Amino acid sequence: MPKEGGGYQELDIGIGFTNPQSGSLKSSGVFTSSAETAYDDATDSTTNNTSSNYSGNDTNGESTTINFLLVSAPGQEARITITEQIVSGGN
Repeated sequence: MPKEGGGYQELDIGIGFTNPQSGSLKSSGVFTSSAETAYDDATDSTTNNTSSNYSGNDTNGESTTINFLLVSAPGQEARITITEQIVSGGN
């Protein structure tokens, strides 16, 4: 989202994996700038995290608030999905 006066709001995302050769198929997707935190949060279950809300204007100039859903599904072929969600306003 653009900031008032220029620039953009940042969204830190950390993706963590464990070593499958050691018998551990774990992953994580968390809102952090720390690689260590992302690794420490790795789990063998699906995780689901929602970001803080971000407010700004959409491409039509309408006021809108969004957040992001970050889902991590571990396994032989791990899946990380990031989804933008409209909280209010926007189209």
